[in-house]
Order: sequence, then structure tokens, then C-alpha cells
Amino acid sequence: MKNVTAARRALNIALGLGVALIAFALLVAWPFWNGWRTLSDLRDLDDDGSWTRGRVTASRLDSIPTSVHVGTVTRHRLTVAYGYEVDGKAYEGQHTEMDAIRNPYRVGEGVPVLYHPDRPSLSTIRKPTGVELEFSWRRVFWPIFWAALILVLLVAWLLSTIRSNTRRWEHEVRNG
Repeated sequence: MKNVTAARRALNIALGLGVALIAFALLVAWPFWNGWRTLSDLRDLDDDGSWTRGRVTASRLDSIPTSVHVGTVTRHRLTVAYGYEVDGKAYEGQHTEMDAIRNPYRVGEGVPVLYHPDRPSLSTIRKPTGVELEFSWRRVFWPIFWAALILVLLVAWLLSTIRSNTRRWEHEVRNG
């Protein structure tokens, strides 16, 4: 009976480790998948996109203090919301640009919108450049780092659980 209990505990630990490894794989795969999907969408727009006329609905230039080795640098993020129509159906889009120097967009003004003909909800107001169409390790570093840290913590927890349970199992087997 006690061997069955020990076997059940070992199975639970093995299942826990399996779940942890699957979670780790998903956490690591997500930034790659998301980045690849975004790049794929931008490439589709670049290759097959159609232009239409839209209207700016909101426009903001935010200052973002960023810490660097020697102090704080202020970066600027431009966020532009816009609306457009394709085949009589209204769509909304948003464009974000880091390190913008100024905000050239005014609410209510017309703006050219590049959209995907097969998926009109996929759009941008600026044609993607070569840098945006390339894969970047910077985009996936932090999610992979955090996933690895979580995996290390899970494995450490599982190992400590295994050790404590092993001592308990040995004690149960010796004492019958």
C-alpha cells in the first residue's frame, strides 16, 4: 500500500515537471510566434496592400523618461488613431512610433491608410520600412528571460519537493 502511495507521489511530481516544461515551451514560443505573425502581417501589407483615405481621430506625442547607464534620457512616442472605410464598412487603426521628433498629425485631417485587401482591419498609415520587416532578438529577449527564470524557479521547487518526499518515502519504507 505504501509503495502505491510513493508511486502516486512520484507520478504527480513527474506530471508537475511535464506541465512546467510545456508551460516553459509555450512562454518561449509566444514571442517568436507573435513577432513572426506581426512581421508576416507587415510583409503582407508591404506586398499586397491597397491605399485608401482615412481620417485622424486622435493624435498624441508622449514623453517617456528612459533610464540609461549615465542617467535619464527622454524618448518620445507618437500615437495616432485613425478611421477609414473599405467597401462601405468602417474600420479603426492605430499607429505607434518611437523616437518621434514632432507630431505632424491633427485630429480630423485626412491621412492615407495602407490596408490589406483580404483583411481590411490590418492597416497602417506609414509604409513599413526594411528595419520593421526584419526579425529582432531585442523583441524576444525579455519574454525568454522571464520564461527561463520561471522555469528555473519551478524546477528548483520541484527538486526540493522531490528531496523532501524522498526522505519521507524512505522513512515510511524503513518504518513499514
